[in-house]
Amino acid sequence: MNYKDLSLEELKAIAKEKAVTVGNIGQAKLAEKLEQYDKDHETLSAINDEDDDANEENIVVADTSDDKEITTENVIEEISNVMADLEDFEDDDERDESIGDIDNNEEVACKSITYGGLTYISPIDSSIYRWDKLGAIQYLTVKELITMNNTKPAFLNRPWIILQDIRAVNKFRLMPKYEDVAEINKLKKYIAENNIDKINEIIDNGLKAGMREVIISKVRSMYNNNKLNNTHIIKAIEDKLKFDIAET
Repeated sequence: MNYKDLSLEELKAIAKEKAVTVGNIGQAKLAEKLEQYDKDHETLSAINDEDDDANEENIVVADTSDDKEITTENVIEEISNVMADLEDFEDDDERDESIGDIDNNEEVACKSITYGGLTYISPIDSSIYRWDKLGAIQYLTVKELITMNNTKPAFLNRPWIILQDIRAVNKFRLMPKYEDVAEINKLKKYIAENNIDKINEIIDNGLKAGMREVIISKVRSMYNNNKLNNTHIIKAIEDKLKFDIAET
């Protein structure tokens, strides 16, 4: 598809279907982002086909290096893909803290970063929102998110779900929390290196920030996909987090 021939409204509609972060970027930039999305997901699709043949879950963990700069937009993408490929956006080297124009009736893509299922029942109209697995997406209005934040704040602040619109992220002042979560993605690198000191450091910092469930989701997914199989490291992680990695 030639995105450059489409209007901004048409591009936004496509971005919503693909759960691509839009924010306040212009037509040309959004067209480039959608083109990059298609290229990246063609690669992911090929990788996932190989994973299916090996009876593995369709999850590719990003190889995050120490020197990768965490910017406003790539931190959202990194968190959204704690268990998937990292799409590194470089729109701005400084944090954009503007709330921008987001209406209470506008829908926001909300991605689960919680291992297993997650359910939210709306106090407004009893609607049921169900995330059946890590990475699943549900669309909630800003009005619903405000109610969620008031009645079930753990969804946004623990966080159990990640908002895919920078305007909503800033509206609820979630960026500092998201940056804490983004650091957890470096666990894959240090587990591969058997670097127990760095593993302990990331877990300790994550626990201080209230990220226990996010860390557990991360290491369980790695364990289930044979990315974590060192028994000494598994035991150390289990002792520190006080959980059984093999439990479902």
